[in-house]
Amino acid sequence: MRRCALVLVIAALLTLPAAAQGRGRFTLGGQFTALFTEQVAGGSGPSQPGLGICTCGYPGFGIRFTAGLVKRLGLDAEFDYLPGEGPSGAKASFNEFLVGPRVLIGSGPVFHVYAYLRPGVLFVRGVLGPENDFSLNPGLTFSFDLGRRWLGRADVGELWPVGSGCNNCIGASNALPALNPQVSFGFAYRF
Repeated sequence: MRRCALVLVIAALLTLPAAAQGRGRFTLGGQFTALFTEQVAGGSGPSQPGLGICTCGYPGFGIRFTAGLVKRLGLDAEFDYLPGEGPSGAKASFNEFLVGPRVLIGSGPVFHVYAYLRPGVLFVRGVLGPENDFSLNPGLTFSFDLGRRWLGRADVGELWPVGSGCNNCIGASNALPALNPQVSFGFAYRF
């Protein structure tokens, strides 16, 4: 947790020159998020007969911080908690911490589209772990100005864990499958 706080402090300090020049803009907000994975239901692997595939959804919530570095480039940080149940009803949860660049790829008077690629850490607990894995999160953010200080946002992306985060998942041995869609929506305050 100390490392997460240190990363956020360093990111804030790096953005101060841009903010002083009038180009920087910070946002802080909350969001609802959901991660979807395909997992083998029951047993310990796809080689056992009678096993089904469970597309498990892990809804949760998180916080998000963004900072404008220059006109089209910014920094995006996110922490999410995703509790839930595994394929056999066993408790499982994901915590993720992601930080990375975001680039403005389109905008209008009140609508903005950003692309991001955020590396981070995926903490897996319960039936799926415990594991702490490096992960990549590419995706798009659709942002709507709701006033001078408030904005709404929706994200569509993928979560690509690199490691052994799941013992009952389809794909490579002891790895989450290649496709793990993640969606989120929420509100933020601009300061």
